[in-house]
Amino acid sequence: MVDNPIDVQGLITRVSEKPDSGYPLYDVWQHLTHGRWQAVDAVCREATCYLIVRERWPARAPVRQQRLQVLERMLHGYGQKILALDLGVACSTIAATAKQALACLGFDCLPSRVPLALVVVALASEDEARHQVGSVHAFIHEGALHRIIALERPDRHLARLLPPAEVEVMKARIEGLSHQVIARTRRTSQRTIANQLASASRRLGVSGRLEIIGHLSQRSPASASLH
Repeated sequence: MVDNPIDVQGLITRVSEKPDSGYPLYDVWQHLTHGRWQAVDAVCREATCYLIVRERWPARAPVRQQRLQVLERMLHGYGQKILALDLGVACSTIAATAKQALACLGFDCLPSRVPLALVVVALASEDEARHQVGSVHAFIHEGALHRIIALERPDRHLARLLPPAEVEVMKARIEGLSHQVIARTRRTSQRTIANQLASASRRLGVSGRLEIIGHLSQRSPASASLH
């Protein structure tokens, strides 16, 4: 993959200008969790996030049910402490279980660093969200069928809810950037970033990155198609 990297920007242009079709996000999640697809990359732009997946052939084993349940509940906004109390285990066990599930999907990261695109897909895993679709472009890379899926960001309307400075900081946090990275990018202190995020969370009425994403998704559900 290093020797022949995927042209992500070219694919973004292609799926934005002339997508092949719309694809139900519910089905995307099913393909990922049942071992038929593997996530290989995820990127964010101003109003859209993108998930790149590779078809697995033959398919691998599905994510173990216990791991999947923990991961889904976390991505739907349940905190680690709440899950730990519900299941009678340590918070570290919850984090490790979710990390194992993410590795099965293709992402080697902590639950707190889950790419926004994957969270958006996971939020469409419930039956009532089956109408949600993303624009898709299929392509071949290194002999394997891949797809790039364009997804509307749930935070694209934040400007209606927060002051401009808090919008920019919150969008960066929702993308998964740390306080340190956001502070360096904005040339300010981590204390300032923390204060702005705390203020934004109070305005929204929720705290925690995954909880905020879920809250914004409920306020502004993805439309039936992307334009």
